[in-house]
Amino acid sequence: GYKEKIACKKCKGLKLSPNVLESKVFGKKIGELLQLTLEEFYDFLKKNSFYEDLKLWIDKLLFKIEKALYLELGYLKLCTPVFQLTVGERKILELIQIFSIDLRNCLYILDEPSLGLDFTKKENQQYDIEDCTLRQRFIMKNFMMCL
Repeated sequence: GYKEKIACKKCKGLKLSPNVLESKVFGKKIGELLQLTLEEFYDFLKKNSFYEDLKLWIDKLLFKIEKALYLELGYLKLCTPVFQLTVGERKILELIQIFSIDLRNCLYILDEPSLGLDFTKKENQQYDIEDCTLRQRFIMKNFMMCL
């Protein structure tokens, strides 16, 4: 269970029923997809063509995964439980989520965003934050960020 941090024997910690794990999405079983790393999942999404209805959603997902890959999280598996992530990994994922939303009319105060990161990841994170704010400046009215 989640509280004991012990994986269930039936679902092996994936928290999905066997029916769901055996179901296929884009030709792959969900259980197989969840065992992929972010890098493998990114490649899988890039190689496949999707219905036009899903294109916008897939593009947003690819954008987030690209940020995670740039910040060197490509080794994480999709099924990695949150409690197994380091503080640094959780911080990076939080920032990816924040910078994937509309930043207009917002004040974000990032309290120690590089906590738990090594020097290289800190540099990449700083560059990513600056890149995000510069790239989106034209849509970022009344935006302020405090680090």
